[in-house]
Amino acid sequence: MFVAQVQLKAAEGDAEGALALLERTPLELANDAELAALRGRLAFSAALTDAPSAEALTAQLEANPNDSAARYQLAAHQVLAGEHEAALEHLLTLLKRDRQYGDDAARKGMIAIFDLLGGGELVSRYRAKMLSSLY
Repeated sequence: MFVAQVQLKAAEGDAEGALALLERTPLELANDAELAALRGRLAFSAALTDAPSAEALTAQLEANPNDSAARYQLAAHQVLAGEHEAALEHLLTLLKRDRQYGDDAARKGMIAIFDLLGGGELVSRYRAKMLSSLY
């Protein structure tokens, strides 16, 4: 029932309402994979509020490869478009170049994608890359 409420808020375009519900996640659902994936999608959606298009962000990165905000927003666009590997690659680059950006947004974003995908070769490969970058 709780998961359905959060999904309904998200489907209605009420990301703030969905996130508010997620903040009150019952303890027994704290590790629910579906909620973790939804939380990640909502976070990436929120990152795109007032953000430029993916094309404009790509152009910004070509002009300035160290633009952390553009890199993170482009990754968010890619996640929502289902381009998970491209998004993971941008987040990994951001993790290596600017670990402190957005309160560790790159690492948190990668983990959100892992939760969204649930497993598989892509997750295993990028989890290893993330860990080697951190330590």
